[in-house]
Amino acid sequence: MIIHPIRPKIILILFSILFCFVACEKEQQDDYRDKYVGDYKFEITYSDPIYIWVDSLQTGILIWSDSTYYYSGFIKKSLNVNNRVLIHWGIDTLTTISDVVYTQSNEMIVDSSGVLSYPEYSGGGHTHFYPPAYLRNDSAIFNFGMGGIGSWVTWDVIGVKK
Repeated sequence: MIIHPIRPKIILILFSILFCFVACEKEQQDDYRDKYVGDYKFEITYSDPIYIWVDSLQTGILIWSDSTYYYSGFIKKSLNVNNRVLIHWGIDTLTTISDVVYTQSNEMIVDSSGVLSYPEYSGGGHTHFYPPAYLRNDSAIFNFGMGGIGSWVTWDVIGVKK
């Protein structure tokens, strides 16, 4: 039996091409943020103090007023940074610090265990993002607070994945 000299070369070339496709294929890495992405129902408790002066006591009384409202929002991966998620949990403006408006749509850092941090929301004085703040496969919990000179407001946020 005579083997044509071109046939082994063609087979070798085809195997080389096939090997290159298999060997050069990029390995897809899982993104730990994927499990948090989705639509959420947020419960937001907004607390603010009301200062009432009582003449008969010649003093003031501080009473906290709580309001709870609900908002349908979402969590998605940040397009700009690979360790952040965008959490859209309302439409209100929280505050303005150094000409930057902070709203209820925030890109927060999330680590691989789900712990949230938001270093940008520390405007000096009394403006804070409070731990514990975390994401789980089906929920999100975080808190904001700001104030000073006898006044304080907080937003306690609990989100449940739909």
